[in-house]
Amino acid sequence: MWGGLWGESLKEKRSIYKNENLNSPSGHVKLKNAMAVVVCDNEKLLGQFVVANKKGGYDQSDFNIGLMIADTMRPILKFWTEDKFSKELLNEKREELRQQLLKEMELNRKQGQILFEQKKFVDMGQMMSAIAHQWRQPLNNIHLIMNSIEKLHEGEKVNFDFEELSRLHKETVEFMSNTIDSFRDYLTSDAKNASFSVTKAIADTVNLITAQFQSQNVNLSFYFQDKYMSIKSDTVNRHLDIDPLDDLIYGDIGSFHQIILNILSNARDAVLEYRADNPGEGEVNIFVVPEDDVIRITVQNIGNPIAEDVLPKIFDPYFTTKEDGKGTCVGLYMTKMFVEDGYKGKIYAANRSDGVEFVVSIPKDIKKGL
Repeated sequence: MWGGLWGESLKEKRSIYKNENLNSPSGHVKLKNAMAVVVCDNEKLLGQFVVANKKGGYDQSDFNIGLMIADTMRPILKFWTEDKFSKELLNEKREELRQQLLKEMELNRKQGQILFEQKKFVDMGQMMSAIAHQWRQPLNNIHLIMNSIEKLHEGEKVNFDFEELSRLHKETVEFMSNTIDSFRDYLTSDAKNASFSVTKAIADTVNLITAQFQSQNVNLSFYFQDKYMSIKSDTVNRHLDIDPLDDLIYGDIGSFHQIILNILSNARDAVLEYRADNPGEGEVNIFVVPEDDVIRITVQNIGNPIAEDVLPKIFDPYFTTKEDGKGTCVGLYMTKMFVEDGYKGKIYAANRSDGVEFVVSIPKDIKKGL
């Protein structure tokens, strides 16, 4: 393949000069003399240059000059060949990584969807239990109202007149209907982004679980800045004069309900665990505090602190400190996904002197608030 002086030089990776007995390739200028100098890095051939037909021929002095030129060219050719190879290899690896990343992203998306659906089925069972607690008192009220109406019909005296009984009946049915509406919104699978009130969304979620908390003797309190929003037996007092600019966020309200429910459920479980060794009432507090560009939601519970080596792991999928069979192991992981991916917000947990707090910061929907 390689012939003549330069072919011999390349094959043997050595520099050569000759002043006679040279074979000129067909169609090439006749060679009287020639010098081929290779540029090598150890045993690696980097390049070659050839000169020919010097008047009087080549000697050792010319050869030494050629070697000096080769020494000068060596680092340049080494850098050029390695850089070219590195760029090609880098581009190849970059494309491989890009394809792998796309596959991993798609896999994570599918796994996230599976986790989401699994969590929703578990939540559905929990919410049905909450509704059972929530409806117990209203159903009892309806029973008492019907008894009173029956007594009125029979001419007996009761503590309420018919109009009062009708009003109580209407309020009770409306409350039960609102509970179903909240339940439906919570479980909706179609994510619809819109601007909504943080306090109302939290109140709607609290309405679903208030009776359950009360049945377990866990006090649940709700504050907007320094304003106490009392939680009564059947409703949340949310008739406060709140600036819309400090109360609106943008996103899927269904996922926001899940964020609040997951954190509150986790706080309640922590209280019940703590109370097993410390009898008495438990306490969970919700604080909503508007800041410059975000709305900060803090849920605090009285209870045992989270171990420092466990704290960084609580948002990992399938990580739990609960007993086997309790919890889904993905509740806080899904909560973190909703906060960060759905709302571009932040969430963290921290120990307090008397328990634990979860803090969620979500950007305000400033355009709607203006």
